[in-house]
Amino acid sequence: MSVLRFRVMYEEDDTVFRDIDIKPSHTLSDLEAVIQSSYNLPVSGLGEFFMSNDNWQKGRFIYPVPFKEDKKGKARAQVIPSIVSYLDDPHQHFLYEYKGNQEFVFLIELISVGGKEDFKASYPFCVRSQGPSPFKKEEVPMPFARHPVPVAADDDEEEESISPEEEGPAAVVGMEDEAELEELETEGEAGNEKQDLMEGDAIEEDQADDSGDDDFVGGDDFNPEDFSEGGEDFEEDDFR
Repeated sequence: MSVLRFRVMYEEDDTVFRDIDIKPSHTLSDLEAVIQSSYNLPVSGLGEFFMSNDNWQKGRFIYPVPFKEDKKGKARAQVIPSIVSYLDDPHQHFLYEYKGNQEFVFLIELISVGGKEDFKASYPFCVRSQGPSPFKKEEVPMPFARHPVPVAADDDEEEESISPEEEGPAAVVGMEDEAELEELETEGEAGNEKQDLMEGDAIEEDQADDSGDDDFVGGDDFNPEDFSEGGEDFEEDDFR
């Protein structure tokens, strides 16, 4: 089967184009899918094909195929004809209008007929790409960061802002320190009193020792005659 080759050019810059190979049995829907993928266009957009002359003037609307009403008034989609049914000229021209967040117009020209089919390829596909896609990716706006604005507080408010919980530990610590100091002072006083008592006992003992020594006469004061007085009155016979 012969292969058709179309050149799809960007209307505003004919140096930007894509060459697409497609079989005669394919439809404009197949051609649209390749155009969107080769130009990186979002598939959410809508596309329309029109017939055109050599001067790229818009002619008859041909795709998407409109619905027809049957005899009962029900809408019924028509069968999409193959692309070969629209070829009236060896250099047939089409216009493709893409409508989405961004809109583009592409000029389509038949540049080759009867090409050799590549059985390894999956038709239709883009065989040549030149120039960047006119589609620009939209930047998603980032949400603004919310920074808290500092507010100057009054002196009264700053004093009231101190919570009792924050003051509690400090007060407790102060009380504990005072209690420890009182205990230390009490222990110091008790120790001093005990030391004073011990020193008093020692002084009394020293005085008692001194008083005991007074009962004994020193060697200088000893007089043997004190014991010899009246000694003559005692005779041995008195003890017999």
